[in-house]
Amino acid sequence: MGMSNKECFREEQLQGQSRKIAELEARADYKDKRIDEIKEEMHELKESIESLDKSITNFILKSVKDDNDLKEYINKLENRVTSLESRQDTIYKLLVAVPAIVSLVGILVVAVQFTH
Repeated sequence: MGMSNKECFREEQLQGQSRKIAELEARADYKDKRIDEIKEEMHELKESIESLDKSITNFILKSVKDDNDLKEYINKLENRVTSLESRQDTIYKLLVAVPAIVSLVGILVVAVQFTH
């Protein structure tokens, strides 16, 4: 004997629900796989951010060191310029004083000759 209408209807309902369950399971599997992929991408992104952070920190530290080295170099140059200016001033004073010294020596020579 065949199935009754009720049994056929129930069978169709069961098959429909089985298909829906299979679709939901397939979607759930896809979503689980996608979540795993996103977690992996997030891990890679975190590593990239950490690497970038380290690079930026190293760049800042190097910049600070370079700035300090540059300041030290500038200070040395400023000291050198000050020293050269001081020497230049001393030389200028000597050049101004030389004619006066020569005159004094000349006067002394004449005075010594005059007394002898």
